[in-house]
Amino acid sequence: MKLSAAVTAASAHEGGVTSRTCRGQDSGPGWNEIFLNSNEAQKTEAADEALQLGHSIVVLHGLATTAECSSIRSEASAAASGQRHRAERRYNRLWDLARRVANVRQG
Repeated sequence: MKLSAAVTAASAHEGGVTSRTCRGQDSGPGWNEIFLNSNEAQKTEAADEALQLGHSIVVLHGLATTAECSSIRSEASAAASGQRHRAERRYNRLWDLARRVANVRQG
């Protein structure tokens, strides 16, 4: 079952689905939504839409052990650090090139 279908089913009452202009963080068996951008996430119809738009994340309970989460976090941090380092090097090379071009034009 899609996440939006589960959320819609959970929102249904007395044979109809309530229409919401603002909604709270959704949850279901084994998962819960956390708003990253509350104003925008509340305007979406369901957690999967907010997730696709980057306004929320979904936490899946019991998916990994504490040790596995620690390992994943460590590897992700190392990868992010490497990407930042590469981006800084590219930025510095571009800045150096811009300075050289400016010096040639002045010279």
